[in-house]
Amino acid sequence: MTQTTAPPATDTIDLYREVHKGLRKALFDLTEKAGTLSTDYATDRTNDGEFAELFTQVDMMLTTHHGHEDSDVLKLLINEHATSSVEAINTAHDRSDRSLATLRGL
Repeated sequence: MTQTTAPPATDTIDLYREVHKGLRKALFDLTEKAGTLSTDYATDRTNDGEFAELFTQVDMMLTTHHGHEDSDVLKLLINEHATSSVEAINTAHDRSDRSLATLRGL
């Protein structure tokens, strides 16, 4: 009897890719919803509530995501395995956090 071994798996799950794809989709959906807002803000506020609700959801997702990536465990992994990305990640999170704070104040 011949023993066979399975070929090595070539499909891998990239959680970072999937999470970031989801965040980009949420941001695109928010941008699309912003396009439904009236340019006559003084008299037509038809879609404001839906936009505000979606913004709140996306804001929470981004804030939670940043918290996860900035947690001690992930920070150690990123520092060890993606050292060239650390500065870019920190800069992007800081910029995003400032922008979200500004948008929350509108």
